[in-house]
Amino acid sequence: MHERLAVHKASREREAGQAVLSFAGHEPYPPVSWAMHAAPWLFERMLVTVTTNVPGPRKQLHLLGRPMVALYPYVPIALRLRIGVAVLSYHDRLAFGVTADFDSVPDVDIVVRAIEEDLDQLGKAVPGKEGSRAAYRRRR
Repeated sequence: MHERLAVHKASREREAGQAVLSFAGHEPYPPVSWAMHAAPWLFERMLVTVTTNVPGPRKQLHLLGRPMVALYPYVPIALRLRIGVAVLSYHDRLAFGVTADFDSVPDVDIVVRAIEEDLDQLGKAVPGKEGSRAAYRRRR
């Protein structure tokens, strides 16, 4: 992953995007508008998934005087994004959220099951934590 990110950063794609946006500020609106709307479709398969982790509060929060039992993360699906996986820690527990574009990834359950299986293996690998597997629940 580190090597792939290094290659991506070295490609200077971000700088190219900024140059295009800067150029767009000096050109007539109609052709620039057309190009900006067409560009995501030209590179539709370049970005497939994103995974993120967000450290949340370790202490329990309250809302309207009631304790918040859990927080679940969500990654919105965007133009070139097909699968989003988010991990959020809250009150010393982890919650995983998997979002997918059903038209592109109708079998997203495979990803969810793989996460569940890996969590099971990690739970079994921790000495003295019998049954630590799961404080997870599947939500749809």
